[in-house]
Amino acid sequence: GKLFMAGGLCATLTHAVTTPIDLVKTSEQVHPERYADLLDGLSQIYAASGPSGLFLGIGPTAVGYLLQGSLKYGLYELIKDLTAPP
Repeated sequence: GKLFMAGGLCATLTHAVTTPIDLVKTSEQVHPERYADLLDGLSQIYAASGPSGLFLGIGPTAVGYLLQGSLKYGLYELIKDLTAPP
């Protein structure tokens, strides 16, 4: 229980914090001419869309990493305990 929740919470928070960086990176991959660098990308998105613009896509990101973190860490500890020698 606790490890599933802790894994999901930690994975969600760490990826939510990096959402603006990932947003600029993904945009640069599709349109390399759009931004001069990371800070330029962040400032342009902020100027055009405000703070919420920096977190576009955070919903699916949070759900995906909540599930991934919960299962990864929760199942790891469960399987480790089940397979550990006595």
